[in-house]
Amino acid sequence: MLPVNFERKLITQQILREANKRSTNRVKSTNVRRSMPLKAQEDARHSTMNAMGVLLYRLSWHFLLSAGVFRGTGIHDLRRLRSYLRQRFNIEEPRWVAPYQRPKKMLAGLRSNPVYPSDTFPWVVELEAAYPSILEEYKRLTEDDLRPHPEDLADTGRWNVFYLYFGARLVRRNANRCPKTLSALAKIPGAGAAGEVYFSIMVPGTHLRPHCGQTNARIRCHLCLTEARDCWIRVAEHKLQWVAGRCIIFDDSFEHEVWHGGDTPRAVLLFDFWHPDLTDAEQWALTMVRDDSRRLRARYRQFVSTVQKLPNHRWRRR
Repeated sequence: MLPVNFERKLITQQILREANKRSTNRVKSTNVRRSMPLKAQEDARHSTMNAMGVLLYRLSWHFLLSAGVFRGTGIHDLRRLRSYLRQRFNIEEPRWVAPYQRPKKMLAGLRSNPVYPSDTFPWVVELEAAYPSILEEYKRLTEDDLRPHPEDLADTGRWNVFYLYFGARLVRRNANRCPKTLSALAKIPGAGAAGEVYFSIMVPGTHLRPHCGQTNARIRCHLCLTEARDCWIRVAEHKLQWVAGRCIIFDDSFEHEVWHGGDTPRAVLLFDFWHPDLTDAEQWALTMVRDDSRRLRARYRQFVSTVQKLPNHRWRRR
């Protein structure tokens, strides 16, 4: 097996060769494209994006295999990740297996349960015991600390958040204000690394329309901080209500929606953690792929931007 850096260099060279080949074809067909119907132009753009996805998929997969050598992880340990990666780069459609479950990325072989009893996970007892200290840190937040949720899911009302982790990245400024909350989450597999961690505050009159999470590789937990009457969440065909100091645990890749018909705000500590059926190797790989794909996309965009600015280069628009 080649060292990771050398393996990457070879694959990057392959990408550049493919890119130059495509750019040559693009220049040759410029006049033809201008006369294309709109539908044909859209198909051509889609084909270009698909080719980029294939290249990024190949680079990520080979990097994952190479990096796995140094921790004793082989291709057999990562076999379920191959299709998942292809979905990540939009070159394969997810294969859904349960009603209401429609994530954009579906990892095969994981249990598909919309809701989990809280006693399924042994760490719930300790987390609920930490409720008073987590509530204390939440109550120190002011209205100025809160921000609207970045996803436009509220038909009515208002949904505010205070992030501790955003996109699996620590929001250090906020996290420094909530050390007891982070300490309580420290023993939970994947809390922080698997996705989001934030205080979620919903005002009366809010409705979040039905939606599905991005992936079934994670499970979501709500630790209720302040409950409210006539406030509930529907997950698939399950209707659940929050109770202060208790956890609700569900798979957010299933369709879910929230109604708040009460008269006081509802607040929860929301966090993602790894699906219990994931192996240690798969948890490691998902973290590696997420971090590496961010760098790959950024470098690819930077490369294309730089090359297109070069004078008399084949990639330069004419």
